[in-house]
Amino acid sequence: NLNWFLRDAEDFPLNGVEQNNFLDTAALIKQMDFVVTVDTAALHVAGALGVPTFGLMSRYHDPRWKVGNWYPSLMMLRQCR
Repeated sequence: NLNWFLRDAEDFPLNGVEQNNFLDTAALIKQMDFVVTVDTAALHVAGALGVPTFGLMSRYHDPRWKVGNWYPSLMMLRQCR
């Protein structure tokens, strides 16, 4: 059960924040305590920056994601059913 993720979570407003390139994305990710994503681009940026990252996979995912040790700060979570 991963409900502890949301225990003290607040909405993260992005009003007025433009994401034009990966430098902007990296700057935003560096401000976060952790990242939860299904987006592989955000996952790689966060992982490369060492930000704790939880990648969410569907049950029927690409087999390349079984590697799981691309970044020390990355944990891949797979849908059970």
